[in-house]
Amino acid sequence: MKTFIVALIAISFAGNEAFVAQGADRKRPGAKRKAEAVTARVLTWKQTKTLIKSFKGEVVVLDVWSTSCLPCMREFPSFVALQNEHKKGLRCISLNVDYFGDEHKPSDELKEGVLDFLKRTKATTLNIISSDADETIYEQAHFSSIPAVFVFNRKGRLAKRFTDDPDQYGPKGFNYENHITPLVEKLLGSK
Repeated sequence: MKTFIVALIAISFAGNEAFVAQGADRKRPGAKRKAEAVTARVLTWKQTKTLIKSFKGEVVVLDVWSTSCLPCMREFPSFVALQNEHKKGLRCISLNVDYFGDEHKPSDELKEGVLDFLKRTKATTLNIISSDADETIYEQAHFSSIPAVFVFNRKGRLAKRFTDDPDQYGPKGFNYENHITPLVEKLLGSK
């Protein structure tokens, strides 16, 4: 009898429904793998930080992006590829900051636009749409603009924050191929 392992990670947030992320299941050799669904949840920055902490023991990459940020969208497929290449020990989380903050939470129209992009890029990563205004995220996370990527080591500590610093990364900014992926692979190699 074959054993199927399905890891369910549920994190309950005050006033919100549980956030559930499904892990991969082991199947018999040659069996077709069921396509993973592309989904997104609306969370606050505080809830996102709690989620990141829950993955202690894994390397975590948090990609902060927007559909109005061309450099973000250009690098996003590399973010998805990073998760696909490293199934064990790595957790990739996308945090969309399209919400500018008004008296209403992110609209259904905003969510649909974000989900359309995530589906086109086959982003089966953990996808979050921020319910905090973009400027609130920038202020609370101590960065000034996107694109931004945060890489956390297995102990849950911030290993590196990537922001578009022309002095450090040149006029084209950082990218996954030359900057983020090598760091992640180094962190994955260290226990």
